Amino acid sequence: MLKIFKGIIPALYTCFHDDGTVNYSETARLAVWLADKGAGGFYLCGTTGSGLLLSKEERKKIIKTVSTALRGRVSLMVHVGSMATRDAVELAKHAAHVDGVTGISSLCPQYYPVSFDEEMTNLSVIAEATELPFYPYLFGSTIEKYGIAKLMSGFERIPHMAGIKAFVSDLSVHQTIVNQWPRHWQLFHGFDQCLFHALTIPEVNAAIGSTYNVVPEIVVAIYNAVKGGDYANANSLQRQYCGYWLSIQGYPFLAFGSYFLSKRGFKMGKPRLPLHEPSSDEIAVVEQRMARAGFMLDSGGL
Repeated sequence: MLKIFKGIIPALYTCFHDDGTVNYSETARLAVWLADKGAGGFYLCGTTGSGLLLSKEERKKIIKTVSTALRGRVSLMVHVGSMATRDAVELAKHAAHVDGVTGISSLCPQYYPVSFDEEMTNLSVIAEATELPFYPYLFGSTIEKYGIAKLMSGFERIPHMAGIKAFVSDLSVHQTIVNQWPRHWQLFHGFDQCLFHALTIPEVNAAIGSTYNVVPEIVVAIYNAVKGGDYANANSLQRQYCGYWLSIQGYPFLAFGSYFLSKRGFKMGKPRLPLHEPSSDEIAVVEQRMARAGFMLDSGGL
């Protein structure tokens, strides 16, 4: 199976109007800007994109609007995870008929406690709904609960299984996956804070992240430096990138991502409840930290 995703893949933010409705045109404008900055694809309607706070029709319209704006420039992976499996199936079937969508992804249900077999059944039913490659979401907490060997054996049974979106900081998990499991699987690194370190694993050729929306310049530069063999430059850039993360440490990173995007010229609007904007006190602390770190937001960290 062809590995169809490569490079820096922002988990695209969804922009809102101040009345809480989705700002579709601004969401599409953000996607085009990021593609111009070197994004290799997009992950749509995931956690960063407020996917679980949106209606099915809103999610469908976002996919269609972004696809139309990008005109096939890059590949799109659509997150369809929902509380009800039947809703996820409906979203997957819709996405499969949108131009540019080349992958489906899903979280497991987030409220009801389910067994391991029930989790795998949920993912399998969603994956079987289309012929597109399927990429489940993997959390460190899930690995702690089940163990990597059990998870991989379960994932292997999923139809159209093509890889994993790993929101995991322990890079030994990445190494285990690429060393021991099917060669056609693609591993997407998902923990922004250790981007450079994950990309040094030769088989890791794509990364999906939230902060890539805000500072695409520095993360694309890190990716290009690592894949070009310039580890010294990549490591230096990663140290600069830490100026972003250390500045927002202890505060909601998604809220600050939206705030910073507004400073970069995008109409982000107010997030949908229960999410909220950072307070003026939080903003003051974070901006002071960023100034001390010398992190230049306007230039994307470069």
